Amino acid sequence: MFPSWLTTPEMIVTYVLFVGAAVISIYAADIRAAFRIPVRRYREGHREDLEAELRNLKYLHENTYGLLLYLALHASNALGLVGYGFLTVLGIDAFLVIIGRQQSVVPLTQFGGAWCGYLVGRAIINQIISKRT
Repeated sequence: MFPSWLTTPEMIVTYVLFVGAAVISIYAADIRAAFRIPVRRYREGHREDLEAELRNLKYLHENTYGLLLYLALHASNALGLVGYGFLTVLGIDAFLVIIGRQQSVVPLTQFGGAWCGYLVGRAIINQIISKRT
C-alpha cells in the first residue's frame, strides 16, 4: 500500500513531530492560557499567604508570649521536615532489612521517643495557638 521508505521509524517520527507542531500552532492561544491560570492562582494564593503572615506578625507585635509560640511553631515545622526525612531513611532501611541486604543501622527506640515527643509538643503548641487567635 505505502512504499517501504514511508513506514520507516525515521519517517514515523517526522510525521508525529509534524502533527504535534500543527496542533501546537493551531491551539497556541489555548495552550498559553492553560499555563497562565495556575501561575495566576499560585501568585494570588501566595500573596494571600503573605498577607496572613503579615497580619499574624502585626498581631504579635509587642506580645512576647505569642511571639515565643510563633517561634516554637516555626521551629517545630523545621524539625518536622527533618523528621519526615528521617522517616524516609527509616523506610529505606526497613526495606533493605526486609530483602536481606543489610542489618538495621537506625536506632529505632531512640527515634520513636524523639518522634513521639515532637508530635506531642506540636499538638500542644497548636492547641495553645488556636485558643489565642
